[in-house]
Amino acid sequence: GAIFALRFARLYPRSVSSLFAISRAPIWREEWAAQMPKRQRFILGLARHMPQLLPLIMRATVAFIDKGHAKTLIHSLCQNSAADMQALKNAEILELMGRGCEEGLKQGVEAFCQDCLLAIIDFSEEAKLLETPFHILHGDLDQIVHISQSECFVANVPGTTLEIVEGAGQLLIYSHWDSVFRAIKRSHKNSN
Repeated sequence: GAIFALRFARLYPRSVSSLFAISRAPIWREEWAAQMPKRQRFILGLARHMPQLLPLIMRATVAFIDKGHAKTLIHSLCQNSAADMQALKNAEILELMGRGCEEGLKQGVEAFCQDCLLAIIDFSEEAKLLETPFHILHGDLDQIVHISQSECFVANVPGTTLEIVEGAGQLLIYSHWDSVFRAIKRSHKNSN
């Protein structure tokens, strides 16, 4: 979402009062792939080296989800993160994510494939041109996207701020939604 927010803010700067990136800043370095769990590393490797295979892999994923295995897929994607596995013990979070997988892929796999391609592009130079700086929320226990990536974005894009959310992993927006809500409220209050 941060990449789309960035592009919207560049095109319509007067329509944007705050910009947030949650769990992943719009920045990429090839060496970061080695920090990621194998499933995520595999998908990003395909995006980088064989993007034409992404639709095939995603169609197989959709077939798996269509057989009622969305929650199994989510557990598989989060298995390397103790904080996220803990978050998935909350039935509401798991249900929301499962329905999100099912609904998100009903329109086809093209949008997800495009997201994978965008994930391996560095948007930090474009972010330097923004009138409204990013505020990043990143979980201190994120084992999927290392916090150093957000720190790199902060170091490279002046005005960016980083808020570290204690006890959160990649699923911060689900497990620590109250921290996200408070950050949005603070931002709204500061812009008035």
